[in-house]
Amino acid sequence: MWNGERLRGVLLVRLNGEVFGKADTAVDMTFDFPTLIAHAARTRPLAAGSIIGSGTVSNRDRTAGSTCLAERRMLDSDDPLTAVAIDAGFATLQHFSAAFREATGESPSAWRAKRRR
Repeated sequence: MWNGERLRGVLLVRLNGEVFGKADTAVDMTFDFPTLIAHAARTRPLAAGSIIGSGTVSNRDRTAGSTCLAERRMLDSDDPLTAVAIDAGFATLQHFSAAFREATGESPSAWRAKRRR
């Protein structure tokens, strides 16, 4: 269900045909669409007619899997965070780190270290 700012419901994500994650967007969606659009407008050279997507929803409940490819890649690979950031669509590691910290409360390296023990 849409409430004007965010989707409320369960988001089932498949990767290569297999369930990758199941997020409850009412709980797991950190930012609403007005916040995402404002951030995109401040940090990117957008023009009239630009299409803005919500990106990913990061599960608070890690047993539900992941809906974020950057998170999954940080857990399943030793790829440098700069490569993860660029592939996730961020211009720099600094931009990725700031957005990641805002969403999770941790730096990407601290988040990765905690979950890979």
